[in-house]
Amino acid sequence: MTQPFISRSEGQAFFAGPTLFLRPVEPEDASTAPLWHPDPWPVAAEVVEERLKEQLGVDPDAEADRQRMLICRRRDDRLLGSVFFEYDGEHACTLRFAHDPNRTRDDWAAVEAEVMTAFLPWMIEKRNLMKITTEHTWPTGDHPSVIAATESIGMRRNFRLREAGLLHGQRFDWIGYELLDPRWIATLGMPRGMQEGQVEREVRSPAPICWNVSAESPTNAIISSDRLSLRPFDPSDGKLASRWMMQDTEDVFPNGPDVVNPWSYGQRHIALAKESPPSWLRFAIVRNEDDLLIGANGLTHLDLLHGNAETESTIFHPDYRNRGYGTEAKHLLLDYAFNRLGLHMIYSWVSEFNTRSSAALLKQGYREAGYFAWSHSYQGNYLGGRYFDLLASEWRAARR
Repeated sequence: MTQPFISRSEGQAFFAGPTLFLRPVEPEDASTAPLWHPDPWPVAAEVVEERLKEQLGVDPDAEADRQRMLICRRRDDRLLGSVFFEYDGEHACTLRFAHDPNRTRDDWAAVEAEVMTAFLPWMIEKRNLMKITTEHTWPTGDHPSVIAATESIGMRRNFRLREAGLLHGQRFDWIGYELLDPRWIATLGMPRGMQEGQVEREVRSPAPICWNVSAESPTNAIISSDRLSLRPFDPSDGKLASRWMMQDTEDVFPNGPDVVNPWSYGQRHIALAKESPPSWLRFAIVRNEDDLLIGANGLTHLDLLHGNAETESTIFHPDYRNRGYGTEAKHLLLDYAFNRLGLHMIYSWVSEFNTRSSAALLKQGYREAGYFAWSHSYQGNYLGGRYFDLLASEWRAARR
């Protein structure tokens, strides 16, 4: 006699919804990786299992802060995808979905909608989170099912990165929503919401049509202008970067100046250089006249499949700020991103505290694309963060 099917979710006290439930990833799930792993590359199950065993159990506390849960169907325990929980301390969490690629957009949206409606209010209540953000990097963010789910639990849209995704040859926007704890709204007040910039906008500091490279650039320069070059960040650069950051008296970050170990900083860049495929390309910003290191910039969260990346930049020494070096180095970075790597768009996240960086991005042609409430604490209050985006076509059209 056939025994009735009993789901693994039977008796599960939380993360069990009307038709779906979540459970942790285990090594034996390696054989089903194409259904739930975010990477689209074909990898043998043995390799996936080996990687899972290396990742799981090494640091349980760190694992709890960045945890992937499998999304399963309750009627037969079938895997439909996964959701990655990334906690920011104890006050916030970001959710990112991965889906069975062989299902339809309607199927993906239905899964995301149930996860959001069934589990996010519980997380706010039981985990005592100030806010939860969902990032929809599949073409589901503007699906009617997802929109209805967000409205039913009081979420609001907080960003739209234009044309950041690519599927079946079609571009789509990456969209985010955030759920704020009403108890914190009563305490802190309602933070300002998303304010998208205009598509047609003035670019006050565009890139030149071509770079004037009259001076001799460093022999290891990757891309150069008249004054500056971007070259690989050498481990020995960590000593000067650390020393200059320790001498900085400006309030560049809301949590104060960075304290960087020179050796560790150099080793970090060696580790980045060994990644394949790379996720973060880091450059040293140097003056051509004397190869003096003045800062660093790069492309992080590099996604060659979708053709996007996040830009980051810092000028280590205050003597070289407010002199146009940062904008010049940024346009060299964008030239590399758009014309050498062939990226379609880039984006940047800036603390609400950092008004100078926000103004610089707008001058360089970026468009405001979103707002994150209560991103970090500052002097007895909470500040937000701002998203900006820029299409390759816009950057090229603005060159003068």
